[in-house]
Amino acid sequence: MGVAEIAEYARVSRQAISNMRNRDDSFPMPVEELRSGPVFLESEIREYFEPRAGSAGRSAPMPDSVVRHVPAGFDPLDKANLVASVVNALFSAPAQPLGQFEPFNGSGLYCLYYSGGDELYGPIAGGDPTRPIYVGTVHARARASNETLSASSSPALTRRIRSHAQSIEAVERHTTPTIKHPLFVRDFSFRCLVVDEMWAIPAIDSVMSRSAPVWNSAIRGFGANAIGGNRRAVRSAWDTLHPGRPWAEPLKDGYSVEGLETLAREHFSRAFETAVGI
Repeated sequence: MGVAEIAEYARVSRQAISNMRNRDDSFPMPVEELRSGPVFLESEIREYFEPRAGSAGRSAPMPDSVVRHVPAGFDPLDKANLVASVVNALFSAPAQPLGQFEPFNGSGLYCLYYSGGDELYGPIAGGDPTRPIYVGTVHARARASNETLSASSSPALTRRIRSHAQSIEAVERHTTPTIKHPLFVRDFSFRCLVVDEMWAIPAIDSVMSRSAPVWNSAIRGFGANAIGGNRRAVRSAWDTLHPGRPWAEPLKDGYSVEGLETLAREHFSRAFETAVGI
């Protein structure tokens, strides 16, 4: 039997038969491949369709869109599923303005978001919670009353987020008409989640892989601290593109603004191309 004869027997389209062959490993193998198409044993075809037969002894018509699959087992306590639940909780947390928020106790993970008008960051300025500009995690340093580290026992997240706000405020104060990529704290918001570092670390790794935040990869240096002692260093990519932090000003240039613009645009092109179809 050829594909046309099988389609007539099963009362479906030829495309449906092709879909069955591609999607169902139990579909009979052809005994010959001719120029006109594959040829199958009639007995094997009948045996394949018999369990699927309707009252007339043949399979009822099936829409071409039907996809056969064997349901996989789902374990909600599997580590990957638990980490995914942490990431979803982070992305579902309410966004808060970076420049003004109430202090709170807690450590865990956070995402920063940009909503300004700089075309360089246009691809992530639309408010999508899965498209942060920067992500990070901070661990508890204070101990709870039972002498164990607690995710809610210190203001670690508050301190870190305020530190980031101060970095952006320094750039804002430094802004002049010659600065190509100024930053304004009013254009930034954040989401955070208070969670034990046992879950914060794998969750932030998942966010990094899924979202590819540009300030964690292509334009690095936003989370850097002042260089101590007499160590020689070059200005970070972030401080070159967004000058203004006082401790970075004396450092030598290690990058060009034009080169960093190219890096950022290439980064977004790759990140969004990879995300198609997810």
